[in-house]
This record gives sequence, C-alpha cells and structure tokens, in this order.
Amino acid sequence: MKEANQTSAGLWNFFQDHCRSFHARLAVAGPEGKLHFTDLFLRAERLASDLSKAGCQQGEGMVLALPNSIAFVPAFLALCKLCLIIRLRWVWR
Repeated sequence: MKEANQTSAGLWNFFQDHCRSFHARLAVAGPEGKLHFTDLFLRAERLASDLSKAGCQQGEGMVLALPNSIAFVPAFLALCKLCLIIRLRWVWR
C-alpha cells in the first residue's frame, strides 16, 4: 500500500509543479469543453478538499467510474492528491 501512496503523491506533485509553469496553457480538451492548467488544478483541489471533508483518508480505496471526458482528469488528480488507491471502472458512452 505504501508504494501506491508514493506513486499517486508523486503524480500529484509532478502535476502541481507543472501547473506553476504552464498555468495559462491548455491542459485538457474534448467535445464538452477545455481546461487550462490553472482551472484543472483548482477543480482537482476543490474535489480533493470535498472528499477529505467527506471522510476519505489516505490509503483507502476509491472506484473512479467516469466516461472518457474532461471530468475524469480532475477527479483522477484529486484522488492522487489524497493518496487514495484508485480503482478504475471504464464507462463507455
């Protein structure tokens, strides 16, 4: 479990560092819109905060079941920030 936590925390730190450099650049785009790095970071931070307030704790497992969409990216990053063990469930549209 410790390895998974280090991996997700490392991914979050990598993302956070790149947001400082690329804040105004486009990060994600799709049919439903686009997000710049600043927007993506803020959405991930807000979701991580909400999940933490709801009781999610480091090392717990979480299923992420979203379609291939812009919403998937901040959700995945929020789970990384909290060092949750992420189980992906693909949802096809």
